Amino acid sequence: MVLPNPVSHLRAVDTDDGVYATVSEMGDAENISKSYVSRILRLALLAPDIVEAILSGKGNRGMMLEPLERPLPGSWGEQRDLLTHLGALPSKVTGWS
Repeated sequence: MVLPNPVSHLRAVDTDDGVYATVSEMGDAENISKSYVSRILRLALLAPDIVEAILSGKGNRGMMLEPLERPLPGSWGEQRDLLTHLGALPSKVTGWS
């Protein structure tokens, strides 16, 4: 299973037309669903070390996808704690405790 790279997807919805006022407006402009835009934008708020763990294969891919499809805490520490507790990340991703 390949997880999406949030950066590449965000570039796909970033246009020269300017800033969109809503997720719906962004989805309409790019001909993608509001739900998909919301999920991808949520990935942009992940802690950098979590993104690195996903892209480098350090995370448990079988356990990673489901939590990422749901709202995550805004705090990077809480994101790490939750994903570690769910078994999606090793106990220390990049030295964070």
